[in-house]
Amino acid sequence: MSQFLLVQSAEPSTNVAGVSFHALSDELLVQAASHNFGTPFVWSLTDQSGGIDSMSDAAKEAIAAGAKIQDTLLGQLLLEQIELGRDFCLFWGDDFQNLPILRHSHELMAIISEQLHSDGAWNWEIYARWKSTEASST
Repeated sequence: MSQFLLVQSAEPSTNVAGVSFHALSDELLVQAASHNFGTPFVWSLTDQSGGIDSMSDAAKEAIAAGAKIQDTLLGQLLLEQIELGRDFCLFWGDDFQNLPILRHSHELMAIISEQLHSDGAWNWEIYARWKSTEASST
């Protein structure tokens, strides 16, 4: 299983090193995109793990050491995509339905931090759906 990040954008881009955009070829990701966005121009973002597992693991470790999610590569990537006005969703494995919908960046960062905070489990999955609004950065 993997942690996934799908982004809706006609022209995908990022300044975060080690991250790339890929056209959706996997049936699971196509289904997740259709369910969460219903429109074309959805891309999968990956790090060296083929999903965003490495980036999520690094964020989990940083949070455990006292960092804020905003200071991690994952946090920077998500905030960058928000700033660019792009909708996105994060999910683990094939669990892409009924994601919590967030429209304020501080709420998104809070829920992701909570999900990544150690609870003694082996996996810390991230589930969230970002829908941009005019007041998205409040």
